[in-house]
Amino acid sequence: MKSETFHCPHCRTVLKKSAAAWVLGEMSASKGARGVMMGAPAPAVPCPACGGTIDTAGMVSGKYDAGGGIGDVVGLVAGLFGMIALIAAYDLSWWLAGIIALVGGVLVGRVVDFVARKLS
Repeated sequence: MKSETFHCPHCRTVLKKSAAAWVLGEMSASKGARGVMMGAPAPAVPCPACGGTIDTAGMVSGKYDAGGGIGDVVGLVAGLFGMIALIAAYDLSWWLAGIIALVGGVLVGRVVDFVARKLS
């Protein structure tokens, strides 16, 4: 399943695909799907943030899709280890430690994604 959002390949701003682009991507991903389209999409569109050109075929195919970065994995691992550490060190109940670790893991994951995007 293709994502509804994608990154600009130039400035890494998260943008939302149009409904037509998302449906076209879903159709191209499923085998044997057919559809009728009135006119062809533009070969490239400008990024609203930086003005750089975004290849429409790459955007539809999922080349620039957002999500699934290294921050998701790091956040999950940090959350799990954080939950275990909170239970062991502070003798918290499992649900309270889970809530605190979930929030901390999400924050760690977002920071790691932000740093990874800035470095790439």
